[in-house]
Amino acid sequence: MKVLYSVLAAVYLLGFSDVSANEKFHVEAIKEGEEDIVSVTDENGKVVSTAAFHPEDEYQLQKPNDENDYVCLVSHIEENENGNEQCYERVPLPEDLEHGLELEECEDREIFLLKPMDPKDCENDSLVSRRGHSYCIWIAQVQCYCAERYCAKRGWWGKCGRWGCRRYAYRVLKTKKCY
Repeated sequence: MKVLYSVLAAVYLLGFSDVSANEKFHVEAIKEGEEDIVSVTDENGKVVSTAAFHPEDEYQLQKPNDENDYVCLVSHIEENENGNEQCYERVPLPEDLEHGLELEECEDREIFLLKPMDPKDCENDSLVSRRGHSYCIWIAQVQCYCAERYCAKRGWWGKCGRWGCRRYAYRVLKTKKCY
C-alpha cells in the first residue's frame, strides 16, 4: 500500500509545473478601492499568479494560475527586502481568521493559510512520509509580495494607521502540501 501511495504522489508531483527562480516574470499592480490587485505574468504574457493585497488588514490572498493546484493562499503581508525563496506549510484556515477576511475573491478555490517554516526545514525537496498513510510534496509557485511598504495614513502620536505598498516584486514560493 505504501508503494501505491508513493507512486500516486510521484505522478501527482510530476504533473505540476516546476517554477525556477531564474525565470523572468512581470509584475503589474492595479488599485481597486483600498486594495491592490497584483498580477504576475511570464515571458509569454500568461498570468501565473494573481494576488489581492488588503493593506488595512495586513493580509493578502494569492491565487496561483495552476489547473493542478486550484487554491487560494492566505498570508500576512510582509515587507521582504531580499527576494529570497520562501517556504510555507499549508494549514486549514482558522475560523477566527475566516470571519475577518474578505474571502469572496477566492471564489470556489480551496483556502489555506500559509504558515512560515524554518528555512532549515525547507531544504528537503523530496516526498516526505508522514503518519504512515499521508505524503507531503513541495510545490514551487510564483508569489508577488510587497517589496517596499510606506505609511499611507498616520494616527495619534505619529503611529501608522494604514500601510500601503510602493513597489511589488515576485519570488519563488515553496508550499508543503500533504495528502
